[in-house]
Amino acid sequence: MKIAHTAVAVLVAGLLFAAPVQAQLDADIAGALNIVDAKPTVPSVNTALIFTNPKNAPARVKMAAYNYQGTQVGTHELAVPARGLKYVFVSQFVDASALPFVGWVEAKASPSVFPSAVLLGVGTTALPANNRKTGRMFFRLTAAY
Repeated sequence: MKIAHTAVAVLVAGLLFAAPVQAQLDADIAGALNIVDAKPTVPSVNTALIFTNPKNAPARVKMAAYNYQGTQVGTHELAVPARGLKYVFVSQFVDASALPFVGWVEAKASPSVFPSAVLLGVGTTALPANNRKTGRMFFRLTAAY
């Protein structure tokens, strides 16, 4: 009989304390789902624009980003040291309201520099950059999202 009373006491205690434990488990699961569903604070795909200056004088690069509809969504200026290089991520100068961004960037440099671009994400891909003798450069595909 003593065993039956102990079993009933354990069962009642289990029922009394099960709701708070279940509520905590539900809260933990909900919190974990919010973390999984949260948007990243930095883009998961980004384009690095790299400017190499082989000259003995510093260069100034002016950039403008355009979305796929042709609307300008950001500008940036960059000083490239003599015989050096500088890079900028597209997400650093595209307006936050334009993210996620897919479009192109036009850059002008004086004196001219050598452009290159790398798409950073799950896989890393080199992107083409057209350089004209006039110091104008076109990055035909850029993205940040």
